[in-house]
Amino acid sequence: MRVLHVIDGIDAGGGAEESLVGMLPLLRERGIEGVVACLYDRGGYVDDVRRDGFRVEVLGATSLIEQAKRLRRLIRETQPDIVHASLIDACFATRLAMLGLSTPQLNSLVSTTYDPVRTTDLGIAPWKMKAIRVLDSLTSRWVSGGFHALTDAVKKEATDILHIPAERVRTVPRGRDSAQLGDRTPERRARVRASVGIAPHELMVLNVGRQEPNKGKLLLVEAFGLAAAQVPQARLFIAGREGKDTAALRAAVEASPVRERIKVLGHRSDVADLLAAADLFVFPSLYEGLGGALVEAMAMGCPIIGADAPAVAEVLGHGAYGRVVRRGDVQGLADAMRELLEAPEARDALARSGRERFEQAFELGAVIDNMADLYRTLVAATPRRPLAKRLLGRVDRARATLTNRFVLMESAPRNNAEQGRLPHDGLTLEAITSLPDYEQPMSRIGGTPNRFASQRFDKGATYLALVSGARLVSWMWASSAGGSFRLLEIGRACRLAGNERILFDLETCEVDRGKGYAEALTRASQHLFADDQIICYALASNASSLRVFEKCEFRRAGEARWYTSNPLALARTTRHG
Repeated sequence: MRVLHVIDGIDAGGGAEESLVGMLPLLRERGIEGVVACLYDRGGYVDDVRRDGFRVEVLGATSLIEQAKRLRRLIRETQPDIVHASLIDACFATRLAMLGLSTPQLNSLVSTTYDPVRTTDLGIAPWKMKAIRVLDSLTSRWVSGGFHALTDAVKKEATDILHIPAERVRTVPRGRDSAQLGDRTPERRARVRASVGIAPHELMVLNVGRQEPNKGKLLLVEAFGLAAAQVPQARLFIAGREGKDTAALRAAVEASPVRERIKVLGHRSDVADLLAAADLFVFPSLYEGLGGALVEAMAMGCPIIGADAPAVAEVLGHGAYGRVVRRGDVQGLADAMRELLEAPEARDALARSGRERFEQAFELGAVIDNMADLYRTLVAATPRRPLAKRLLGRVDRARATLTNRFVLMESAPRNNAEQGRLPHDGLTLEAITSLPDYEQPMSRIGGTPNRFASQRFDKGATYLALVSGARLVSWMWASSAGGSFRLLEIGRACRLAGNERILFDLETCEVDRGKGYAEALTRASQHLFADDQIICYALASNASSLRVFEKCEFRRAGEARWYTSNPLALARTTRHG
């Protein structure tokens, strides 16, 4: 099998770039030959990869159109079995280049690109993010093969924000070769610590990553200044290539009250050695797709503190394999560093659990096997048909979709939603108020029990299920009227007046979306709780639920910002007030 890998460049220090360079020879061992196309001439590993016998072509064009034209010529010349694009520029160029071609395409989704923190904390213009998101969502429909996500957090963004069907996205993390990284031995630790000038009695805090705003290095320097005041033997080492935050990082270090205990190492090729010498690894990124340095720290048995960015928290098992602190919380990060630096037993426990996590999920051999399987699956599942037949097939699908839309407009759920009636015509509404009554229909209709159900029922919540025959098609939760109710299980109480009730967690079975079931359920809830003022809450990213509330004439009341930079929920209240 031949795979054409399309990437922005293969310069040193980037997660996707380093991963591709490491994967190529291992894929070759599994019968998968690689060709690399770089959009930009960034040097880096190009010559090394060519010396290993792989073809590397640098397209060198600056415009998207020209990149696509050159890439299309390369695809026709090399005749790959699959084209695999990584990073967003490469994905856009590949999608455009492959229009009309029958070769299957795989796009790697390597980051939570549309995390709200990028506009709230990192200063990216909202209109720009929206424009990129719209373009990404539209062109993703051109991908004939499938998508590869590094974590489930990245996959969730793809399904929720870009509306890519979940079955088209497969999660395969990046991995590392533990044998190549080596062991964490006392001799290695002593040698490396001596080379960077840290005494045996001192505590080495390490951070690895590019000097970019999203990596949170300025926050780290500030937090370390607070922690170091109480842990005088602590020293901070920051490794990673220069970037947009380089000047600001230098200024922050210079302004720190403990600047003599902070050292910026720049780009290093011996990260594994540094991890073997470190007492604590700190990773305060505001957003990530996975965090390759996290994986390496786990492999080297180094205890970790990470921010609660979705992908980082997922890799750390939400606290099971490393300490997780709220992103952007300087004091919280300082407290976590101080606590672990003063508790060697706690550090040892985190190091052991992190190493076990690495062996289960990130060992490189198993990861490469999964990628090879993904390639073969996509190639086998993507029929190569002439362009004329593919165009006719698309016309037929468009006609069928249009016909289905007219049919759905006359469907019972849609009519019931529009007319405000309780659902009927084969639909039943179940209002469940106790855990035993909840568990029985869950097993009968094949639903997935909610892990917070017991707590919700204890607070007086009602589970509303819209059932078609023996199948659950749509569902939501409703709080009790009056009192207080814990919303979204984040530990914040929503205090309600005596006539207020909250609807939340509105969902519809994937195969039944777009058929009006969610609207029918929302209308039914308005009838069921007609005496209450109803407030609806949905995650800000849950666009489908928000559209349903708008169709049912709910109006926006505002956003609740319970984290410093993460808008968690969007509140909407009914036309009743």
